[in-house]
Amino acid sequence: MRGNWRCSENRARIGCGSAGEAGKNRAVQADPFSPILFPLYEIAAPNEPPRTSQFTVQLNGSYDATKMAVRAMAFNNAKSGDFLDALAVTNSAVVLIDHGWSYRETPFSAIGFCFAGDILCLAPEALLQVTTDTGQPATLTTGPAIGSLTYGLKPLNSGFQPKAKVVILAMCGATRTFTDQWHLSNNQALIVPAYAPNSNNLINLWPAALDVQFLLDQLTSWNNVGQAVDALNNNNGATGAGYQWTVIPEGGRNVTFNLSSH
Repeated sequence: MRGNWRCSENRARIGCGSAGEAGKNRAVQADPFSPILFPLYEIAAPNEPPRTSQFTVQLNGSYDATKMAVRAMAFNNAKSGDFLDALAVTNSAVVLIDHGWSYRETPFSAIGFCFAGDILCLAPEALLQVTTDTGQPATLTTGPAIGSLTYGLKPLNSGFQPKAKVVILAMCGATRTFTDQWHLSNNQALIVPAYAPNSNNLINLWPAALDVQFLLDQLTSWNNVGQAVDALNNNNGATGAGYQWTVIPEGGRNVTFNLSSH
């Protein structure tokens, strides 16, 4: 199932993220490992054909494997369990490029994200308590319906507790409510968009994908997270997308990767 390239065109209010089989059994990784996930929706420049498959191939061949092992996965290859496995790899940068799942269209505030590979959504349990259109409290027990499919739901009792050094969420709706459910130390970094005013917390996924590639280029050039994000922001994003990026927590700006010198 493949959707639109822009969150604001996504009326199903669904989002995704995932990593891959390569993350399994790699809780301690000598060289940096970067799973990059396009779980549900196509990315494309405005008025151009989808580029997800082409971009995935490009990413997989863009990095010196002795510095960072990159594996980009899209659509049915992106599964929720693989994403959680990737978050457990210590010397890694896990990237999600997709929409967020928001209970409401406005404001667009993610409560989780979903995976086409196993038709399952991940969401912190605390964000599954919602108020219906009639003002009644409710607890979500399934993911959203997309086409003829109703996605399953895996509640995360304690939110996200990654071991990965860096997580980049190039997604819509990564508001403070959502990022507060990512439990990080000062030796970890969560990189998310600082959404433009009046954007309803939405971004275009194609420039966001290019921004991610820019960040990975910086991180594999021995820069720390703060230097990488500052370089991107000073360039107004890799494509001048009109929004910037921020690092959570502040101490995460000092995170670097143990890059190989061989």
